[in-house]
Order: sequence, then structure tokens, then C-alpha cells
Amino acid sequence: MGDNSTIKIVPSSPVVPDKPPDDSLPPGSRLNHGKYRVERVLGRGGFGVTYLALDCTLRLRVAVKECLPKSAAWRNPSGASVQWGISAPEQDAMLENFVREARKMAKIDQIPGVVRVREYFYDNSTAYIVMDYVDGETLAQRLARTGPMSAEECFGLLSPVMDALALAHGRGLVHRDISPNNIMIEHGGGKVWLLDLGAAKDMGKRAFAPNVSNGTQIVGTPGYMPMEQYDPDGKIGPWTDVYAMSAVFFRCITGQTPPLSTSRAFKDPVPELLNPMPGKVGAALRKGLAQKPEKRYQSMSELRDALEKAALPKPPRVSLNRKTVVWISLAAVVLILLVIGTLRPARVVASGKCGYDASWTLDENGLMKISGTGDMYDYEERDTPWEQYRSDIFDVRILKGITRIGAYAFGYCGNLRNVKLSEGLTTIGYDAFYDCDSLTGMTIPDSVTMIEAFAISSCDNLTDIEISEGVTTIGAWAFAHDDSLTYVNIPRSVKTIEECAFYGCYKLTMVDIAPYSIKSIGTSAFAYCSSLTNGPIPARATEIPQCVFEGCSSLQDVTIPSGVTEIGWSAFKGCSSLQSVTIPSGVTEIRGATFKGCSNLQSVTIPDGVTEIDW
Repeated sequence: MGDNSTIKIVPSSPVVPDKPPDDSLPPGSRLNHGKYRVERVLGRGGFGVTYLALDCTLRLRVAVKECLPKSAAWRNPSGASVQWGISAPEQDAMLENFVREARKMAKIDQIPGVVRVREYFYDNSTAYIVMDYVDGETLAQRLARTGPMSAEECFGLLSPVMDALALAHGRGLVHRDISPNNIMIEHGGGKVWLLDLGAAKDMGKRAFAPNVSNGTQIVGTPGYMPMEQYDPDGKIGPWTDVYAMSAVFFRCITGQTPPLSTSRAFKDPVPELLNPMPGKVGAALRKGLAQKPEKRYQSMSELRDALEKAALPKPPRVSLNRKTVVWISLAAVVLILLVIGTLRPARVVASGKCGYDASWTLDENGLMKISGTGDMYDYEERDTPWEQYRSDIFDVRILKGITRIGAYAFGYCGNLRNVKLSEGLTTIGYDAFYDCDSLTGMTIPDSVTMIEAFAISSCDNLTDIEISEGVTTIGAWAFAHDDSLTYVNIPRSVKTIEECAFYGCYKLTMVDIAPYSIKSIGTSAFAYCSSLTNGPIPARATEIPQCVFEGCSSLQDVTIPSGVTEIGWSAFKGCSSLQSVTIPSGVTEIRGATFKGCSNLQSVTIPDGVTEIDW
């Protein structure tokens, strides 16, 4: 199906038996080979169920969305599997549209205020999308609880949403279903999140896109949809979301849902309702809610700027007399003297031993230095001598003479931004930099030969990692869930990539492996790298291990070397962009679920020597 099919589909005449009122998964249900445990239902809509679940690997709560359309499917009363009341092609199309939602969300989930997609997978004869869980209330719930708000308060709340939408529009995506139910306000800090991109339209590089096609159901929320969303040939663009956001703003400050755009075709009641509004807010919303797209603001930035000028009070003009100027000048002199005072050497706030011949110091600026000779001690989780200072560590320097960074040494240092490793270091230990969310880059010196398990994993903002010539082993889960990593070069020296080494690096688009280097790749080494487009299989590989590319939904180009004799089970499971594969002549057995979920696979060339296929 093409780009124009990324909408919610309602089959014309599904065959669905009587269902229980709640056919959601019960608490305790396991998904994706036990990785996720369902805790409770968060919401139920016409096209699926969203659950609160526990990621049993990372021990954190996530939101899991299940494709279970009321009009087309139901839960098997005797189990967790989903039964479909539509034809196989219709089912495939519906699941593909559902999975496409994950791809659309992943396209913009690095934008602040857009919920991040972690992965998608197939289970129970349907599909699931895993997202970060936001603990909060919807804007609709907030309005029901507190009532209307001032224009100034409303702008302060919705301004980040408008900024996020402007960025999304710049990347070719129009939301199409902005409403108070799809804006979430997080408990605690009050951060605002944009939800539900299931209706989003990907325009690519076009100025606009057609609304719907093939008679599929119009999507959106009545009162927040402009006229072009009711028209199958309507031109969808940023102006479509401008209307919806203006309607949300209208609801916030009046407490009323705007009239349906269809009811305004002959009579337009909106200007009358907006007349009592203070200042220029009414004029800004009248333009945002214009019936004709060309009469509206053409971008979200234009709407935001207009509302900012209308809703926020202008600061009073300040005139300075001579006495004030003198005091400001004196304050500037004091500030300069204080800055000069900071040029003194930083004071050490803590120190101690961290190895037989190794020691550590932490200064008041957050710089930690490890000096001496030999290996650092291995620590248990959160058991280092600098435990109380973890949040104060901003910069780490491993000085020359240290040969090994100990286990858990800097794990959970959430404010650690810079790491400098000196030549002579040979090993980065287990969990050494686990969950260092502020770390953006690291260069591994040539002297390092071993990166141990989980060494640099779950570093959400790590975008640049340079694995220098010298590393021979990349340990299990070494870079797993480094969510911002986009490119990795594997040098010639690397001989082994252990299991799950890059598991879940969902923004990783390219892996370059030096020719004739790696001898073995572990199970699930690149599983759920959903942006990966090339299949990094070593030229002299003899085996493709199980699950190695499972969930790599963008994988298009796979060359299986001629020396491969075995392809493990689920090796390419869920590679929905894969179109053709040639199996080398040495392969005699194709294991179970090897190409399950490869919905676009059009041709597989199988050699004569294959004696067993367990598709």
C-alpha cells in the first residue's frame, strides 16, 4: 500500500461474533517472549488497547499499544491470541497501517514533547507498539477538573505543543487529530506531551497531501477538524493542524467545543463566540479557525507568534536614571571580580582509593580524575566510594597508567557529559558507563581490546562513538538501547560481537564492518534496530545467528555471504521492508520464523540443497 493509506481502516462487512465487554489482556500477561508484563489497561479505543506494562529487561514502565480494532477482531476466549473477522489481505493491510504508525512516530520522536517509540513487534496474531509511559492527565481531563483558563495560561501550556508541531511539519508530518484528548500533561513537572500519531499524514517533501482514499474512514475529532478533513480530495497540510490547535485554544479559554466545521458551511457562528475575548486573541483565533485553508495561518509558527502577541501582556517600559546607571556599573564591577576569583584552581571535594594502585579525586567543578597504575576495582551496582557524588560528576578523565575501568564505575552518572580515556587502557568494564544519559560522545583509544557487557548501554543521548582499531571484542549488550546512536564503524580488529550488543538502538541507520574482520556475531546483536537499512553481515560469516535482525523494520539491503551454511530461527523476523533475499547454496535448513512478519518480501531464492523449511 502507498503513502496515502496511512489512515485508520474500517472494513465494510467484518464477521465478528459476540464479544465480552472487555477483551483486553489480563494483568500479568507476557508479551514478546516475556520481555513485557502487562500491568493494567490505560485506555481502549476503536482501533486498539493501550496497556501499562513493565519492561522486564530494563525494569521500567512503558505504554504498549495493541492492534485490536473493535470492528474487525476479538480476543480468543481461551487464550491471548487475536481472531480476525476480515480477509487475510485486509488483516495484513490493517497491521501494516498500525506498524506504520510506529515508523511515523519514530520519524519525529526526538522532537521535545513527542512521546518516544521504543520498538514494535508481532505477537498473539497481531502487532504492538512500545512507547515511553507518561504519567499524567489529558488536557480534556484537566479542563474537566479545573474549568476554562486565561489566554495567558493557555498559551504557556500549549506553546511547547505548537513548537513540536512546527518541527513535525518541517519533517513532512501532519498530525490530523489534535484535540484535548491527545495532549497529555505530565504529573509533577507539568511537561506537555503530544500523543497519538495514528492519524498522521506523511507528506514527504510535498506541499500538501490528499486526505483519504479508497473509501476509508475519515479520521479526526469532531469540532477540531477543518472542512478539508471531511473531503476525500481535501488538501492536507500544516494549515490543517493550525485549525485544530486554534480549536483547542478556543476550548481552553471558553470551555466550549467549537461548532463542527460542516455546520459552519452556511452560517459561521465562531466570530460571534469569539467577540468577548480580550485583546487580539479573538482575531488570532478567527483567522486560525477560518473555513478556507488559504485564509488561515499557513504554518504553526505563524499561529504561535500571533497568539503570543495577543495572549501575553507587554512588559512595561523601564527608564533608567543616572543613579540607577551608577549602581548597575558597580554591580558589573563586582561580577567581574567574582569571575576573576573563579580562576583559582578548583577545590577537591572528595578523594580515595579505587584500585590497588589507583586513586580518585573529584573537584568542585565536577571533574573526576582516576590516576595511578593497574586496574580499578569492580563494584556492585551503586556501591562505589563516590556513590553520594554521582549526580555531581560532569567530567571524567582516566589518566595514563590505568589499564581497566571497573564494573559499575560510572553507571547511573546522569549528569556525566565528557569522558577522556588515555592510551594504555585495555578494558572498559561491565556497566562502566551504564545509563549515563547526558553523555553524547566517546572516543575509545587504540589500546582498548575489550568492551565488556553493558559497558556503554542505555546512554540515551550518545550520538557519536568511535571504536578505535585495537578493540577485539564488543561484549553482550555493550551498546544496547543507546537511543540516539545513528552510525557505528566496526574496525578490522574486532573479531567478536556478542549477543544483543546493539539491541534496541532504534535510530541506528548504518553499521560499517571492515571486510574480513568479524568471525562471529551473537544472537540478537542488532535486533530492533528499527532504522537500520543495511544488514551488517561479515563477508566470511558461516552462520547467521537467531534473531540477529529481528524487528529491523527498515532493513532493505541484505547480502548473505556465499559461505553461510546456517540461518538461525527468527533471524529476519519483522523485517517488514525487506523485499528480496537470495539463500546461498550451502544452506540446507531454514529455521522457524526466519522471515515471519516480512510483509513486503516478494521473492526468496532457495537453492536446491535445502532439505527443510520451517518458515
